[in-house]
Amino acid sequence: MLAFTINISAQNKNFRIFYIQGSAFIITGNQKKVVRKDMHINDGESLQLDKNISLILIAPDGKAFPLTEAGNYSFKNLLLLAENDKSLTSRYLTYVVQEMTESHEVKEGKLTGGVFRGEMLMRMPPDSCLVIQNNIRFSWVKEMSSEFLFLSIWDKTGRSVFRKSLSDTIYNYELNPGDTDLIYKWSAGNEPDFSANIDVRTITIASLSTIERLNKDLAELKRNLNLQPEFNTLMLLNFYDRNNLFIEEYNTISEAILLYPENALIQEYYKWFLQKHIK
Repeated sequence: MLAFTINISAQNKNFRIFYIQGSAFIITGNQKKVVRKDMHINDGESLQLDKNISLILIAPDGKAFPLTEAGNYSFKNLLLLAENDKSLTSRYLTYVVQEMTESHEVKEGKLTGGVFRGEMLMRMPPDSCLVIQNNIRFSWVKEMSSEFLFLSIWDKTGRSVFRKSLSDTIYNYELNPGDTDLIYKWSAGNEPDFSANIDVRTITIASLSTIERLNKDLAELKRNLNLQPEFNTLMLLNFYDRNNLFIEEYNTISEAILLYPENALIQEYYKWFLQKHIK
């Protein structure tokens, strides 16, 4: 498991290893140290990367960028690489690092994943989710003592658009896109009516123009995905997270943890996502 103890600050005068898969060494004079996560590279030291390396560095200014080519990198070389890297990859990785670091800075035992709604733990779609599919799968967890519950959906004014008593924990419902983004609220619990006494989740049904814009942006991103498959996956996850496409993000990370079971960063991202959005 990765230990996210990085303090991103412009005051840092060194590089830090955020993620490492493969063989790399920090060279200090005649000494050679095997690289481990969270190690520092200081001025006067150099970084030696072997073949088949995947490494993410945090620069002194907090920028994250990948190194995937074998070779020797002096501290000055690393500064120049960080300064000149204006790529989409670097911007997305920086976002991933900042989000995951802030999540893990919460003291151990204080992380709360998800929100209990009475006896229910609502799961999907997550709160503030932007929905781009017509058919939405609502899912939740309930305690054994609750045989039935109400799945309720309201528009942003509180007007009921759907209410059904269910014994299952999954229900598919169709909400069609319109000319503008449409905001709805939903709840799975014992209270059938919208009131100040119940907790709800908000979802937004993307308009046709929003869907068109997102598809265009996603196509542009995919044209720039030229890294190793694991890094390409992180770029996609970041795109989904930044645009509140949490359903697509969940589907992608659920597949990725099976495709890359040895990749600690992918596994850690999955845990982070669940803590932030689901459980």
